[in-house]
Amino acid sequence: MPASSHAHHARHNKSPAGKRSALIGFPGLGDDNTVIPPDTDGAVGPANLVVALNSQIEIQTRAGTLISSVSLLTFWSSLSVGTVTDPRVIYDPYGQRWVIVTAADPETTASAVLIGVSHNSDPTAGWDLYRVPVDPMGLRWGDFPTVGFNRNWIVVGINMFTIQGTFYEFANLYVFDKAGLYAGGSGLFTLLQDDTGGFAMNPALTYDPNLATLYLLESWSSANGLLRMSTITGAVGSEVLTTAVALPAASQPWQAVEPTLNFAPQLGSTKDIDTDDDRLDWTVYRNGSLWTAQTIFLPASGTPNRCSVQWWQIDTAAGDLGGIQQRGRIDDRPRRSSSPIRRSASIARMTRWSGIRGFRQRSTQAPASRCGWPLTRPAHCAPAPYSRRARPLTSRTWAQEIIDGVISAARSSIRSTI
Repeated sequence: MPASSHAHHARHNKSPAGKRSALIGFPGLGDDNTVIPPDTDGAVGPANLVVALNSQIEIQTRAGTLISSVSLLTFWSSLSVGTVTDPRVIYDPYGQRWVIVTAADPETTASAVLIGVSHNSDPTAGWDLYRVPVDPMGLRWGDFPTVGFNRNWIVVGINMFTIQGTFYEFANLYVFDKAGLYAGGSGLFTLLQDDTGGFAMNPALTYDPNLATLYLLESWSSANGLLRMSTITGAVGSEVLTTAVALPAASQPWQAVEPTLNFAPQLGSTKDIDTDDDRLDWTVYRNGSLWTAQTIFLPASGTPNRCSVQWWQIDTAAGDLGGIQQRGRIDDRPRRSSSPIRRSASIARMTRWSGIRGFRQRSTQAPASRCGWPLTRPAHCAPAPYSRRARPLTSRTWAQEIIDGVISAARSSIRSTI
């Protein structure tokens, strides 16, 4: 049932800086090896990049000049949080605002969603910061935030786990009044909950200034090759979540999780790298289509010997809602010890019928990021959903997450500047 609330609000100011520059190739924010996993993310605006890791946030010009770098915890310090993880960064070209979302104090009664909105298109000109406790009763905590927007809302999704035993229960969706957030208001939102099996529900970045519907996608059944499409509709303050408006179906199934923890090889170490699962990372709406990408594990039966990238273009038109317009895989088979493992796919949608897809590529030679041109854990599925949270680096060796944030930034640049 929808419930309205106000978020705790604080103001965070920085001095203005930065100017427009051509987008060129340069290093983004690298992992400082203090937190695992780094959870790299980022976006591009008219004049700046904002790249966030679990350890820090960096602002650069579009030419790569460093403007500022602070720890992720310092960025949110005015909200009195103890631990932060899973940062997400987007740029809204219509409202000309940056939005940063982060999970706070996981596995504790203080668990919260944090959302920050820039004062304007300059990420150095100050931010309004908000904290939303995920469970006032203190029985659950939130993990793996997702974020999307349309003309009316900023929508943040999060997976809800019990503190006692860490069992997955349901998905929360915080539907913020976008106009109120952008005006520095109190942070009014509607809470929608899905207990029908939704997990890592992925609200679309909606690149249409007039579309009132906000679409959500999630991986639904790997064994049957299904995603699930849902919608948020209604007036601001009276939003309605409708689940399973369509089940986009692939002709080929896949497996949803790595066969063993830390499935991918790492250069110079016997310690391998976690490849997670098939949850969607980002969803983009443009020109009537939803575009998304995911990590999948192959072959679809037996023990997986590789992870690959699967990308989708899905129709939202009446009469073909959920229809597959395009779908592809980036896959090396069979996997040899020296062949690449691809994971953490991201996708950008350009103005015409093409897109850019990015992914992390692993091999015994080196981990790296790649980009190129493209042509689940619901409760009813096994194994059960599991949480992902950052933790301090210990003696365990991890490869540096090389600039996945720049891949995210590149796709945001395409979306926001054309």
